[in-house]
Amino acid sequence: MESTEDFTEFVDLQLCGTYVFENVANRKFVVEVVDSCQGYLDFLESQFDFNKIQKLLQRKDFNFCMDTMHGISAPYAEALFLKKFKLNVEQILHPINLPDFGGLHPDPNLVYADT
Repeated sequence: MESTEDFTEFVDLQLCGTYVFENVANRKFVVEVVDSCQGYLDFLESQFDFNKIQKLLQRKDFNFCMDTMHGISAPYAEALFLKKFKLNVEQILHPINLPDFGGLHPDPNLVYADT
């Protein structure tokens, strides 16, 4: 195997776990697939008071909406706002990570903003 791309048939990137490769170019190495969303949530929770944020998000006089713009924040928004804070899916716009940003412009300025 000459490149990391060859490992995708041996490593399921959707499944957390440890993969050990032996005798590859006379070496042994380990690939560990981790849940980056969980690590990020753990970090955020160590920095912010999630109980206070949860109370704010539940207030009747407070509205919240996030646009992930089909970018990399989509899985993090799902983990944080939909699973952790139990918000409605309608509160997350463009919630699927797409390589072409779903045809939207990746620059979030007013020139390219959806209306």
